[in-house]
Amino acid sequence: MTDNNKPYRASMFGKALRESNKMFAEKMVHDLESIYSWVILLADSRRLPKHVKETERFTELLKASGAKNPERFPVPIMSALPNDIYLWETYIKTAAEDVNAEMFTVITQAYGAKRKLAREVEGKIHELHTEDRDDYALIQVVENGKQVQTFAAPLIMCLVTRQGDYKLKVGDWLQYFNVEKLALPTRWETR
Repeated sequence: MTDNNKPYRASMFGKALRESNKMFAEKMVHDLESIYSWVILLADSRRLPKHVKETERFTELLKASGAKNPERFPVPIMSALPNDIYLWETYIKTAAEDVNAEMFTVITQAYGAKRKLAREVEGKIHELHTEDRDDYALIQVVENGKQVQTFAAPLIMCLVTRQGDYKLKVGDWLQYFNVEKLALPTRWETR
């Protein structure tokens, strides 16, 4: 499908999802000192339940802005993910198909370790001793039928007061390549 036929450019939305999720992760860490697992789907506005969509005014604004297919403009929908990571793939795939999403992103807290240690435990980093692994804020952006993009930042303890109080903070975000994806679908049916 060419860019002219698409109602939006996926790369533009992928970047927006990534950046908003960085802020979301930082806010969760600041307020809760933890990151809960969420999925944000870019839903086809035509497939939303009536009580969710109020698209008439939104469609008019998009038309005035020059959008070619304003009725198909994607709408972000958030959902907490199940605690069991092995349920994520089915949960996300079903949700993406229900709302005809072309893209979604997952935000979660994950473990990371030095490559040598990860190889020693065959990638089962959660089995490493806590001193040998680090906690990370993790964002994975998935466009239907394409590679998973992974962005992560270490969660670090920082001195926040002169009295010696420490608080968990999010470090610098980096894009990671050749990272094992979470239990996420990379292909689903859209209409």
